[in-house]
Parts: sequence; C-alpha cells; structure tokens
Amino acid sequence: MDRADFHHPESGWAEEPDDVDSIDFSPTVTIVYFADEDTWQAVWGGRQQLGEFEGTREEAIAWARERCDTIRIYSLIQRDIVDLAPDDQ
Repeated sequence: MDRADFHHPESGWAEEPDDVDSIDFSPTVTIVYFADEDTWQAVWGGRQQLGEFEGTREEAIAWARERCDTIRIYSLIQRDIVDLAPDDQ
C-alpha cells in the first residue's frame, strides 16, 4: 500500500471542509521549532505564503510582530501550536 494514498477512516483532519469559503484565511504568522536544526521558522500567509524567516525564537517573534497581529507559535511545554499574546515572548 502506498502511504500517500492511505487515510485512516477516523482522521477528520484529512477531510476537506464542507464550506471552504467559511474558513478564515486572514494573514497569520505561524512559528515552529526544528529541534534537529535548533532553529525556529516563521511562515507568514493566508491563502498564499507572504514570507518566511529562520532564526532564534526571539528573532522569529520580532519578525512576525513586524508583519502581523495574529501569531501562532509552537509551545515546547504544551507540545502544540498556541496563540501568542501581544505581550508574550
């Protein structure tokens, strides 16, 4: 079986949404951590990618704040993507 063609029947995340027009595609920055490279990557976009940055966590947050008010970041504690509040570092 080709792995690319397999989707578990209960994996709701793999399903296409019923109403794509109802999804909020306003620009956001998502920041993730790559442990094997010890680097943080920020990706800015909505329906299309507007930019990306790699560097330290602090540099990625500063880059994101210059571009967008809505920032999501990978939390090493929660092990999930969370909203970054305006005063969070």
